[in-house]
Amino acid sequence: MPNNRTSSFTAVLSRIPLVRLIVPFILGIAVYIHVTGYINNINVVLAAFSIAYIFAITFNKIYRSYQYRWIAGVLIYCIMFLLGLSLTQTRTSANKINYFENVKGSYVKVQLLEPVVQKTNSLKAEVNVIEVLDDESKSITKTVGKGLVYFENSPNLHELAYGDQLIVPNNFKTVDPPKNPSQFNYKRYLSYNHMHTQAYFKENQVINLGINSGYKFKQFTFNLRANFLETLAKHIKGNDEFSVASALLLGYKDDLDDKIIKAYSSTGAMHVLAVSGLHVGIIYILLHLLLSFLNKGKLRYLKAIIILVIIWFYAVLTGMSPSVFRAATMFTFITVGTLFIRHVNIFNVLAASAFVILLVDPYTIMAVGFQMSYLAVIGIVLLQKKLYSMWAPSNIALDWIWKITSVSIAAQAVTFPLGMYYFHQFPTYFPISNLIVIPAASFILYLGMALFAFSSIPILSDLIGYALNGVLKVLNQGIYFVQSFPHSLIFGIDISLMETFLIFICVFALAVYFLLKSKPALIVSLSICLIIVAYNFAESIEQTKQKRITIYSINKTSGIEFADGRNRYLISDSSLINDESKMLFYVKHNWWKTGARDNYFSYEQQSLPSVFNIYHHKQFINFNGVKLLILDKEFNMNQLPKSETFNYVVVTKNAKINLAELYNQNPFEELIIDASNNYHTIKHYQSFSKDLPIELYITNDMGAKVIDI
Repeated sequence: MPNNRTSSFTAVLSRIPLVRLIVPFILGIAVYIHVTGYINNINVVLAAFSIAYIFAITFNKIYRSYQYRWIAGVLIYCIMFLLGLSLTQTRTSANKINYFENVKGSYVKVQLLEPVVQKTNSLKAEVNVIEVLDDESKSITKTVGKGLVYFENSPNLHELAYGDQLIVPNNFKTVDPPKNPSQFNYKRYLSYNHMHTQAYFKENQVINLGINSGYKFKQFTFNLRANFLETLAKHIKGNDEFSVASALLLGYKDDLDDKIIKAYSSTGAMHVLAVSGLHVGIIYILLHLLLSFLNKGKLRYLKAIIILVIIWFYAVLTGMSPSVFRAATMFTFITVGTLFIRHVNIFNVLAASAFVILLVDPYTIMAVGFQMSYLAVIGIVLLQKKLYSMWAPSNIALDWIWKITSVSIAAQAVTFPLGMYYFHQFPTYFPISNLIVIPAASFILYLGMALFAFSSIPILSDLIGYALNGVLKVLNQGIYFVQSFPHSLIFGIDISLMETFLIFICVFALAVYFLLKSKPALIVSLSICLIIVAYNFAESIEQTKQKRITIYSINKTSGIEFADGRNRYLISDSSLINDESKMLFYVKHNWWKTGARDNYFSYEQQSLPSVFNIYHHKQFINFNGVKLLILDKEFNMNQLPKSETFNYVVVTKNAKINLAELYNQNPFEELIIDASNNYHTIKHYQSFSKDLPIELYITNDMGAKVIDI
């Protein structure tokens, strides 16, 4: 029996050679990004292992001997791991000698990689820095590297287009790391997209050279997309309908407002607003049906060519977003594979497409969309047929509903750990929302393509536009309806990376048990569940013991938080407390991380719940024996008890006092200047604190001040 199991397992592995090879390759990429960074002589080591592998497969005594055949296998896995390391190092532009940050100069020549995007108070674009100009040496150095730029919101700068070359001052600055505990790491996110710097330019700092060196075909697709957006604007009535149509059809998401994003996210339908594998799959299926008359003989090759041309044209039209590029690559492998090979193993196709994508950009492995889309396909391939076979409804409508539901459950079963890890939420009614989204998205995609094709025919385009508008209304109303269900979203979930891995192991062990009825797999899954429960129980006990003060670093805003167990008391401006997006970005991730449950807010000095061991009177706060004095514009030194000492003095809202006088009357240990103060206030206190025996902490420079008690 063990021998049979071993041979069966070996047979399964033998059918997915590309999967076995890509695992160490991906591991090498991940190790470079998260562990090692730049490695000297990595290519020499790779070459040495390659030579050893060639020797192993050509030396008959090793290759043909069952006893030593494992040597070649180990060597090829090592080669793939080292290839992942080497490729990532090579593709990292910051490692190159002529990376623009390594070159001195007063001005830079940049090329726009996209049309400018309208933001709230500025224009945004990604650029390639192609030259650095040095005034002193009068030299021009060719450079590489991407940067993120913001322009003044000027009518003239709105005309900037993809490929335009500009001369701008070289005032690029390294993106700051997160300044608050558990805050989203924007610096790391940009680095995965090969950007480490950003800059802001006013209109008078920008010199447009009148040179456009962008690729003509890409420029054509940007112009075509702009024309299609005009077509949608002409026929689609209602802001919500237009924003969803432009996102779903063209990948243009700049018009999506927070209300729409929250509704789709809360119902597990956000994937439909990001042009992705779903859209490419719908196009592929439609083309496959329409061109079925080309299935015979050599006409099959013509069919494959037509499908590939249209899929890739659509990918380019939508801006070649990573998700569309991934899907187009995958369907390319499926199309070509089925053309030349009768039985194509989907896992080899997935591995091959992933390998091609990672060869182009290894950092794609860190894209959430890359991880989610591949896991979703794996879940569907592994589980959907088994789930669907568990019920065979006789009614056609019920059968259709069950088919879509089984697909949704299969995909969600293997992607929900990532959803909880990255987005801290779980949509409870995702099967219902997908019953609305999947058919509606299909109709919208087909009607949208028809609208673009017949936009020059007034009566026909009006009819198509009317139908498209109706489907969009049904889709949006359906999403809002599902969102209104009680407990439609479990929000505020926080799991660590280790917990995420454990949940994945548990899920795949359960999948093995579900598919093969393997008792060891069930034991593994139950054991891991117990480990996760024990871990969370221990974490919960630790969270009840927390006593902490956090002075947040939030631009132009004051935020001071007191944590007592799982209770939180936040003193802040109404501009923060009443702004859900700011609270989410700066504060709430920290609350979820630390297990906060009951949260209290204060705009001014107010009475506190008895759960807090805190005394709060005007600007004086005593929290578990730690005494704070908060200086704001209303601070009056005469109200302070004489000779009262403080551990910390927190300066907020540009309050300026005589620091020496305060110290002489009420000695303190550390002065904290929060981010609500401007540059001049910070300089004022930096100057006067030098003559006092105190510590100085500036949250603008050093991040949030966290005081554990």
